[in-house]
Amino acid sequence: MVKAFHSLVRLILLALLALPAFAQAPGGFVEKSDSTAIRARLTPAQIQALLPARGPFTFPAPYNTRGIRLTNDTDCGGTDCVNYVGYSYWRNINNHTGSNDLYLFLGLAEGSGGTGPTLFKVDKTTGAVTKVGPLFDPSSPFYYASGEGWYWSAALPSKIYVTDTFGPRLYRYDVFTHQFTQIFDASTVYGTDKYIWQAHSSDDDRVHSVTLRDKSTYDMLGCLAYREDTAQFSWFPKVGDFDECPRRQERPLAGDPGERRRSQRRGQPDHRPRQR
Repeated sequence: MVKAFHSLVRLILLALLALPAFAQAPGGFVEKSDSTAIRARLTPAQIQALLPARGPFTFPAPYNTRGIRLTNDTDCGGTDCVNYVGYSYWRNINNHTGSNDLYLFLGLAEGSGGTGPTLFKVDKTTGAVTKVGPLFDPSSPFYYASGEGWYWSAALPSKIYVTDTFGPRLYRYDVFTHQFTQIFDASTVYGTDKYIWQAHSSDDDRVHSVTLRDKSTYDMLGCLAYREDTAQFSWFPKVGDFDECPRRQERPLAGDPGERRRSQRRGQPDHRPRQR
């Protein structure tokens, strides 16, 4: 129950919205950093009492923070199937500007009673949550993916970027029509013994970057950038310590080679997701 509650809290934080009703939500610090106050954990019964089946709720005092519950036990057949959502630089929420609806997807592990990567909708006025349904049919290999490292387009409200597991291809996928558009296949240039990892895309959807890795050793070989409008690859072998490609894709394409090397050498914390 505690594990499930912690997973739920992570999901709630993803769905905290700038709803009109939430704009005046109470906030601020409730105690000083040197406080030694200890509050008891909520019991399972208390958790069940404060949570709706889905939708908005308020955490108990002294927090009084408003949140939105996205999932419940019916999504997982009574178990805990919600996958880790990945780092915050992968967009977990669509571009919902000008729309009353906000969309997000979560990985609900099929081996634990879930339906694979699954689409949810949040009404921005009321906070009501609708489970739209799985993004893929069970016959698709993507149905069994965790969804980690996938992300929404910054500009296209219905599009997410997905990679095939341990593979060389980046796709743009429409969550409503369920149609794929292949962006590139790195194996056509860099061989079938490589796979792509940690993809990122520019805000205008023209430039994409990935880390290229060796399938047999898992070694990170360097940064691969792809300009979609010209179908052009740019390759930057790793120099010294290498964590991943810079996340501002216009920089490695427009910057001078010295800047590219410096960006690879800068000391960065290890933000790598778990290797599957």
